Amino acid sequence: MNTMYFPRSCCAGVCTECASMIFEGSADQEDAMGLNYDLREKGFALLCVAYPKSDLNIVIGKVVEDDLYNDQFGKYQK
Repeated sequence: MNTMYFPRSCCAGVCTECASMIFEGSADQEDAMGLNYDLREKGFALLCVAYPKSDLNIVIGKVVEDDLYNDQFGKYQK
């Protein structure tokens, strides 16, 4: 088994540093306070509180974190 390390900070599903986009598969992330239902439906996930329900194909990194921030808070900025 390969070990992978993911970015994280709060480890509580709040800060979004561990943001990812799930392209295939699904994960249970009931504790992801930093994600609303619509963002979860778009495929966003917070890996620090996500429990895979199947094999996953994901993208992680700053681009995903920025996309999540813009989708969640961009409408409040001018």
